[in-house]
Amino acid sequence: MPPTDITHRWQPAAPILTGHFHEGPRYGTTRPQGSGDHLLILTLSGAGQFQHQAAEFTTSTGVFTLYTPDAAQNYRCCPAAGSWELLWTHFQPRPHWTPWLHWPETFPGLRTLQPDDPAVTAAARDALAAMHEAWSLTPTQDPLRADRALHHLESALMHLHTANPNADNTPLDPRLRDALLALHRRLEHPWTIDTLARHAHLSPSRFAHLFTQQLGQSPMQYLDAQRMARARELLRLTAQPIAAIAAAVGIEDPVYFGRRFRQAVGQTPRQYRNASR
Repeated sequence: MPPTDITHRWQPAAPILTGHFHEGPRYGTTRPQGSGDHLLILTLSGAGQFQHQAAEFTTSTGVFTLYTPDAAQNYRCCPAAGSWELLWTHFQPRPHWTPWLHWPETFPGLRTLQPDDPAVTAAARDALAAMHEAWSLTPTQDPLRADRALHHLESALMHLHTANPNADNTPLDPRLRDALLALHRRLEHPWTIDTLARHAHLSPSRFAHLFTQQLGQSPMQYLDAQRMARARELLRLTAQPIAAIAAAVGIEDPVYFGRRFRQAVGQTPRQYRNASR
């Protein structure tokens, strides 16, 4: 049973989203289809309870939890604790972050890390707090707020990587790295699994399997997420026409681009640009 009636499919509206919540016993969220991005939660005080089928996992202060894309999400304030203070962020990882995200798995799609070294916990916590502070500014106050927030998130993940017992076990396959570098250099290219697989020197089926295994989402899901993230950057930081931005991220039809952008972001490109100013 879901912890509350808060059940929805998350629609990310920016390259990164953050929040700092102080919640009571009625707080809870379920997303049966996941959120389509990574969700990192740090318990600052109280306790959160994560559920998967019949299993439960309860956090305590200093525990970091990470949902992978499309993993079913079901979490709430732990009833026994009565309160939960959490710092959270939804994000799409940069390609070189991938090896940093292979934490020990508690449930399918839920990873957990609790550093033994209090200094690592403090450094990661402070970096996440700086991330939230940067994101909390308006675009007028700081046009680079999303970039600064991502910088602090990257710092937090690097600190946590030093405490990850899986750190040396799951490096990003260099063949995937070659394909990712090609993709990011030419985001506008009409990529397919076949063309990406050629860059990795793998068969399409092997490439798709390895990609999903290591990055937590299919090649086409990843490509779409990167295109939408790049489109958001261009809408925020440039005055390029929307049709030009669509072409710059590999979508020639502006009408289809507008429809796809709204599905991913919850706003039309024009609405997003206006709200970002």
